[in-house]
Amino acid sequence: MDDYKESGTDDFDALIAENSVLPETAEVLTGGGGRHLYFWADKKLAFAGKLGRNIEFKVNGYVVGPGSLHVSGKRYEWEASSDLFDNQEIADLPQWIVDKFAKGLRDDRFAVAVGTNTLSDKDLIEIRCALVYIKADDYYDWMRVLMALKSTGDEVQGFAIADQWSRRSPKYTVEGMRQKWQQIKPEGGITLGTLIDMGRKAYADEAKKVDLSFLLKSLDGVIAWLPPEPLTLEVENIPYPIDALPAIVADAAIEVQQFVQAPMAMVACSAMASVSAACQARNDVERARGLDGPSSLYFLSVADSGERKSTLDGHFSKPIRDYEQRQAKEAEANMKEYTADLAHWTSVKKGLEQAATKGAEHSDKGKSSEKDLRQRLREHEQQKPAAPVIPRLIYRDATPEALLHCIAKEWPSAALMSSEGGIVFGGHGMSKESMMRNLATINELWDGKTIRTDRRAADSSYSAHGRLTVAIQVQHSVLNAFLDASAQQARGSGFLARFLVAAPESTQGKRMFTEAPEHWPMLERYRARITELLNLPQYIEDCRVNPALLHLTQEAKRVWITFHDEIEVQLDDDGELRDVRDVASKIADNAARLAALFHVVAGATGDIDDNTMRNACRIARWHLNESRRLLNTPATPAASKAKRLNDWLVTKFKQQDIVKMSFTDIQHNGPAGMRKKEDLNPVLDILVELGRVKMTVGAPRMVHVNPALLKEGPPNK
Repeated sequence: MDDYKESGTDDFDALIAENSVLPETAEVLTGGGGRHLYFWADKKLAFAGKLGRNIEFKVNGYVVGPGSLHVSGKRYEWEASSDLFDNQEIADLPQWIVDKFAKGLRDDRFAVAVGTNTLSDKDLIEIRCALVYIKADDYYDWMRVLMALKSTGDEVQGFAIADQWSRRSPKYTVEGMRQKWQQIKPEGGITLGTLIDMGRKAYADEAKKVDLSFLLKSLDGVIAWLPPEPLTLEVENIPYPIDALPAIVADAAIEVQQFVQAPMAMVACSAMASVSAACQARNDVERARGLDGPSSLYFLSVADSGERKSTLDGHFSKPIRDYEQRQAKEAEANMKEYTADLAHWTSVKKGLEQAATKGAEHSDKGKSSEKDLRQRLREHEQQKPAAPVIPRLIYRDATPEALLHCIAKEWPSAALMSSEGGIVFGGHGMSKESMMRNLATINELWDGKTIRTDRRAADSSYSAHGRLTVAIQVQHSVLNAFLDASAQQARGSGFLARFLVAAPESTQGKRMFTEAPEHWPMLERYRARITELLNLPQYIEDCRVNPALLHLTQEAKRVWITFHDEIEVQLDDDGELRDVRDVASKIADNAARLAALFHVVAGATGDIDDNTMRNACRIARWHLNESRRLLNTPATPAASKAKRLNDWLVTKFKQQDIVKMSFTDIQHNGPAGMRKKEDLNPVLDILVELGRVKMTVGAPRMVHVNPALLKEGPPNK
């Protein structure tokens, strides 16, 4: 409080008389004749800069402390009876000051108002209109604008407007802006009227040059927009139930996650993918009488680049890669023998063919010799050496056609593990010409069916009876593009329904550097178990799997049936799972597969028990929830059209950097099925009701998109 200034003491006395006396507290006498009173206050509270004329109020700011030298030559000193270092306590800020002058809460940057702002809507519009024309580059004008905004007393909106406007200048820095705002005093004669006059003058100077589209864009923030409502049901993101995994898998996943710091769901999926690859050729699982199938799993992790999927696969797939290398090494001697035998066989065949050709040229000399040569060729063909079988399980970027060929011709148990889902979803194998065929191939491999492939070339005709594990990471944009390109065939064909989906929240930005541990006891235990499973006798004959069948105990079967029925009743038109019926219809099957893998990797014997099945159902239910979050679509045709139009508008507004689009333009260029007025109007009405767009009245009718939608990532909600 500056007592020495005009009316300083009078204002302070009037404030006390109107409210209440102040408690005893620490006090400093300033070198200029004023007083500093200290109080404890909630640091989150924000206050006006003044309580009255010459009565300043500082919170989270700074004041000159006792012992400092004033410009007058006098020093700041503790008031004799209230020296903080002479047992004087600092009092709590009186509640009447909080009630009368507190404006709201503050965060790390500035206060966020919780009460009524000083600036009215009219003030805000006038300020923003003026700032459209005032340039932020000139230091003199910049200071006057900041002083004018400071004079309003609205620290919150004043700073926000000043900061947004100042960012137009290449000289802008965050720290410089904050420091200058704190230094500026609200007094000095520069007021809101000054800012309006500056805007009028700048408008007069630039009126002939002004770009109307720029003006509209600058004023867009003035239009009152409420937060947009979602087009689809918001599904809660729940933590991955890591405790439901078998201990040998869960412990390894936790150990790896602590170092790699990828989302736990992605770590667990990577770990279980390797379990699936190691076990799928050995065991199928029976859910109920007449219902049995493979134990292999398909995983789809939806995440941006940089989530360390390749690193995870490297940790968990190492025993499989080591197994492949050992098998190749052991087969080297056999391969040399095979190469020599094949060369000899080929040489003999060539001689027989030449003899047969020569015999045909002199067929008049004797039909018996020609017949004999043909017989010898047939017998020789049957003696062709068989190539050594060298197991290969892991593929990184194979197309479905290539996978099918390898399963039929090389080794019937394969795992497609790719951290670049674009190779799988955006490759040649998923072109319009071959998409349906390849989707069907992957579906049939999941089902465990024998696939017959017939080609004109004899060597291209074969039957494949094998097992496939899939673990793919794909970016949201790539998946959305694939779904659009497939015209929903990926869902209609049941392709995505077979996948256990994970779309976890990214950990990027939170992964502080961690030294790699010297020892990985849990991971080594996991790897040893995978190696043990791979080294067991393989149930494979003539490049066909012949897996043993695992059964459920009666208790486990009851758990599975309960889970199945709980899902089924939610698939009707009023059920919670109606929008993901395709995925939900396969989730009980996936639960049984998970239970089979849990049973085997844990080293259990006999039938699968009820506790294992409960844990498998927990994991399956989590993946179903993820599918709801990722694949949830509007339930009605009208809502589906609204989502299509919403996504189209958001994309176009971002690409073209526009603030509005005419109704006619949307008719001519918008999504199919909405070109007619009677089709487009009801769809726009839905988006208006949800606060996602606004429409102007009159001609031409213009559509504005909620700015909040233009700040989001790719439209998928």
